Amino acid sequence: MADKLNVDAILKAHPPRFESHPFYSPEGDCVKLYFENVDFFADRVDCWLTVYKAFDDKRVVGFKLKNIQTLVSAFDELGLNVRVSKDSWEIDLRAAISYCPWVWTTPANTQVYRDLLSQVRPHETVALQRA
Repeated sequence: MADKLNVDAILKAHPPRFESHPFYSPEGDCVKLYFENVDFFADRVDCWLTVYKAFDDKRVVGFKLKNIQTLVSAFDELGLNVRVSKDSWEIDLRAAISYCPWVWTTPANTQVYRDLLSQVRPHETVALQRA
């Protein structure tokens, strides 16, 4: 009889490697990016942004940015930070984060956006399939 596979022991001995990279969800029309692989809770900032904060010290460990197609359309019309191909767009996340608070200004939340900008790498982009 085969021994029972001890998944916990295997994962402890060989933990999966965490890589931070943005992910676009066409179903939710949102981009998610996690900076760290820790337990977190969601803190909704406004209609565009939800930040993920670590349980232990409430530092920002990721975010979800919604309504990406709306942003891409606006960026495309204005010629801002969008690379266009036949089947997809590629949008600069720092530009998207910078643009959001100015569309529907909520002065109390602009500091959250500024803090988030300091954590997103320059030239971090995400590809979106064209609708």
